[in-house]
Amino acid sequence: ATKSALKINSNNDSAYAELAVSYIGQGKFDEAGYAAKKSVEINPNNQGAYLTLGDVYKEKKEYQKAEEAYKKLLELNPKYEPAYTALGLCYREQGKLEKARDLSDKIIKENIKNDRLYGFIATSYRLQCKYEEAQKYYNKANECRLQYYNPATRYNYNKLKDIVIQRGIRLVCAQYPMRSVESLKKLFDSKEGVIFVDNEKIFKSALKSYKYEELFTDNFGGDFGHATPKGNRMIAENVANVILKEVFNK
Repeated sequence: ATKSALKINSNNDSAYAELAVSYIGQGKFDEAGYAAKKSVEINPNNQGAYLTLGDVYKEKKEYQKAEEAYKKLLELNPKYEPAYTALGLCYREQGKLEKARDLSDKIIKENIKNDRLYGFIATSYRLQCKYEEAQKYYNKANECRLQYYNPATRYNYNKLKDIVIQRGIRLVCAQYPMRSVESLKKLFDSKEGVIFVDNEKIFKSALKSYKYEELFTDNFGGDFGHATPKGNRMIAENVANVILKEVFNK
């Protein structure tokens, strides 16, 4: 549909932006970069295109260009949450922890009340071994999450629970790494018959020994991202251990 839109109107900046995202999903970063550049040439205010362009440069380890794209996006929208987390990870990958700290200060100054950004600040403090400050912002992030939930997510979890329990199966739900399991428990009308896996403690502990990039490939959640093979192994082992304990009493 996007390519068809381009044939009809080659000045469609949104279509170029969507095409860029599609190319990233296929691992075609040169093509994604070209499409994102075309989008911002047509419309210098297309925020999504700047985010994609920065992601392309970061993936190709052209960090200076990536930083410029993310910073341009923040000029357009100083409260755009994904730009902060993307720029922050860009700094971390380069070992620029002071820059990441400065970015955290900017978020605090902008007074952006967002659980992902609170999580980003907390992780930044944790990587500096400032555990008391980190916990302060982990708590702020958790407070935000406990105040709201996605109604569709809640419905789907409860529906899934009803289906598996009717079949005599216990439902196992794992929380995201770094996050409190309490926000996951809140989604259920009744927690009876549900096994919850807490991935908060093991990952917070692991970050005392490993670099962030050893456990996560990105920073989309603020305080966590998609896991590396090492991170995935930690999750799998934790889930297995909880099942052995809760189901098989081992």
